[in-house]
Amino acid sequence: GRETNFTVSRLPKVPHPPVASPTLASEKGYVFLSMLAAQYENSGRPDEAQRAYEESLRQGGDNFALRVIYARFLLAQGKHERLLELIQPVKDEDKTAFDRHALRGKALYQLGRTQEAIDELIEANKLYDSDSTVLNTLGLSFLRLNNPQEARKALTASLKINAEQPEIAELLRKTEVP
Repeated sequence: GRETNFTVSRLPKVPHPPVASPTLASEKGYVFLSMLAAQYENSGRPDEAQRAYEESLRQGGDNFALRVIYARFLLAQGKHERLLELIQPVKDEDKTAFDRHALRGKALYQLGRTQEAIDELIEANKLYDSDSTVLNTLGLSFLRLNNPQEARKALTASLKINAEQPEIAELLRKTEVP
């Protein structure tokens, strides 16, 4: 037969449906802090978001997913040195390697450390070759080092993944040899 859930109550009428929620161990409070940080971030309050992320990290520092979420925030905020510090202690394991290389590569590019950025972005691309943001940053890095041939390869691959990138298509046109 079929199974169903039901609630028994002494009340003649239940005012609202009961809510079931998974429980979270009290030592995992950093999860709530990271949720709060994301809400601050989404509502345009980066200073509060950064404080909440830092406290969340202090409580659950070995949590890789938390480090990645915070690192993406730092990248968006232009806090590249802090991103590199944050992601540095993460060991390269299968599940962490792509994000680690991609985030480091993007931060290094922003810091003007172009060859280091290329090395990281190539590693990220070897692990997952369908991230247009990695390919775009790789293409920009090659352009910065005056290597239009490699830049074209990366930018062309990016446009194959996502054709709706007019600024990348324009950049690609500018790299064409007349």
